[in-house]
Amino acid sequence: MRSLALVALAFSLHTTCYSNDDLSAHKLEVTAEIDQHISKLQEHKSCINSAGTKEALMECRKTMKTWRDSERSEHLEKRKSRIEERMQKLQDRKNKLSTP
Repeated sequence: MRSLALVALAFSLHTTCYSNDDLSAHKLEVTAEIDQHISKLQEHKSCINSAGTKEALMECRKTMKTWRDSERSEHLEKRKSRIEERMQKLQDRKNKLSTP
């Protein structure tokens, strides 16, 4: 029973650790996403600054909202897949521990 508690504690304290190569790749991916967001915000800002009418301003907002919604749904899909991967790993660990 004590070993099971230690295993549970080890899993609860486990954090995502990256090797140097994985960390570099992850940093590049995050930086690329940030650059994409900055670019889109600058595009939105220029659209707002160049809008001459209320309708044009609303069109800028609609375009940005469409982009944000697609980003949000993409983020949720990634999140769901990561959760499924973690659940599968947990299930595999449980199976491994339960087999003698």
